[in-house]
Amino acid sequence: MQLSPDIFSFFSELEQHNNRDWFEAHKPEFNALETSVKQFGEALKDQLNQHDSIDRFKLFRIYRDVRFSKDKTPYKTHFGLTWHRTKPELRGDH
Repeated sequence: MQLSPDIFSFFSELEQHNNRDWFEAHKPEFNALETSVKQFGEALKDQLNQHDSIDRFKLFRIYRDVRFSKDKTPYKTHFGLTWHRTKPELRGDH
């Protein structure tokens, strides 16, 4: 599975128009891209599970926590993903 180049175009535009009005107007486009990234993350999790024991996959929110940040723009201009391994006692490595 491959990620769409449209992701980079979307984030490039968001970087230039990082405000609520622009994001709300383009939210359907974002939702479609987010869905494709979730599918990519799940497919990669399945591939990783062939060699390891991956418990779950997480896609971080696009909303920036501006309370303690110097960067007060409301939206992140990237997708953040992480995969969590199964706890050692549940992996069956013993």
